[in-house]
Amino acid sequence: MAKEPAYPFVPKTTAHLRPGHFWQIPLSNGQFACGRVLQVPTDRRYGNRTTILAGLMDWSGSSLPTSEAIAGRAILDQGNAHVATISWNGGQVLGHRPLEADDLQPLQQLSDMSPEATLMLGFVELRRSTSNERATLTVFSTWGLEVIRVAAERNFVEPRRDRKPLGAFIRSVESPITDEQLRPLDPECRGVQFSAPLTESDFVKLARFLETHPRVSLRILGHHTESAPDLAFLRHFPFLKHFEADVFEIESWDGLQFLPDSLETLSLGATRRRFSLQPIARFTQLAELSLDGHSKDADVLAGFTRLVYLRLRSVTLGGLAPLRGLRELRSLELKLGGTHDLALLPELTSLRYLELWRVQGVRDLSPVAELSQLRYLFLQDLAEVRSLPSFATLRELRRCEVENLKGLTDLTPIAAAPNLEELVISGMRHIAVDSLACFRGHPTLRAAGIGLGSLRRDRQAADLLGLRNVLDIKPIRRYVEA
Repeated sequence: MAKEPAYPFVPKTTAHLRPGHFWQIPLSNGQFACGRVLQVPTDRRYGNRTTILAGLMDWSGSSLPTSEAIAGRAILDQGNAHVATISWNGGQVLGHRPLEADDLQPLQQLSDMSPEATLMLGFVELRRSTSNERATLTVFSTWGLEVIRVAAERNFVEPRRDRKPLGAFIRSVESPITDEQLRPLDPECRGVQFSAPLTESDFVKLARFLETHPRVSLRILGHHTESAPDLAFLRHFPFLKHFEADVFEIESWDGLQFLPDSLETLSLGATRRRFSLQPIARFTQLAELSLDGHSKDADVLAGFTRLVYLRLRSVTLGGLAPLRGLRELRSLELKLGGTHDLALLPELTSLRYLELWRVQGVRDLSPVAELSQLRYLFLQDLAEVRSLPSFATLRELRRCEVENLKGLTDLTPIAAAPNLEELVISGMRHIAVDSLACFRGHPTLRAAGIGLGSLRRDRQAADLLGLRNVLDIKPIRRYVEA
């Protein structure tokens, strides 16, 4: 490893970073939060020289964080982030404190996974060995440069009094399954997951437990074993309503045959082998579907007429024809892939949330202006977008986020949205502060989160608009289900 520079330093790549490094995150109330490096890829894959697993510490203070100050503190949230997120939010690497000193160790090593599996990763576990407590933390597949600061503001500037421990929402189990692992679930628990093979008797035990929790999802992830896993264990779970499989090295999807036709939620993560979508065609009651990299026989999507949420990642469709009959569809996420022909978007008449993230070839966003029911629009990393249509026709639009659209300089089309309430502009260091003047005095705009690449310009933007910060990170369901 290259010689570590003297503290403090601003990293340009991961060359000088190692797990345990920490940095300050200046907050709007004059205090500081703390970010921590949790993992650094050790191979030479594309992007690994600039990507880290970053964590937000459960700490804030009036002085810069120190090794002593953050000792024993947990991680509130974590995500795959560009190293520039450190300096982008006004931070510098201040020092190093080994993760093991605080009994924190990522159980799923990103460096051991394929690029596809790393991209689809949904959850990583951190274990506090001293208390034998396990917390499962959400990992956004890609954190934008502003996310950790917004998360810090949410937790420390305007903290929720009703915030629950992260472990309340996801329960992790492993063999041998104990009574403690099967203790009553929190009413807000949304899933039970396992990341290593269970014994046959433990599958039976888990099935009996989940049969009394029909709203809870079962999730299989990881499974880095000598032999590729399959889904045959699903024969014990013919009652499931919600199922997620995030295993890159998987032998087949044959086990899906054991799931009921009445399945309501299905998530199929990236796999090394490409499987046909025909085996899922019978799940016509699906309300929520997430696919990562699976596009073979994509015409089966047309049969999911009750679908409300659809997430397509690294999936390229020739157009949106398979979706045109999905009259109940309220949320559509297109991530990566090359589904750039959006001409049929206006036929999705119930759409309330639309996300376009790093979709190759997208240039023309004019169909977006015809989505009369749209409430929330999220645009990120669309390299070929140079202009936006006027949002004057989007009378239901309440929240708009634009991140890292380097070809976009004119924001006035967004300001035309007559009932816009929340605005997030992030990763747009190429635009001038004066470009935001079009939002000043907007009759309904009440909150804004602006990231122009420096604290000075961000403060200038805040002074120009005179609005409170946007603190919620992608509250999709709030807009879809309202």
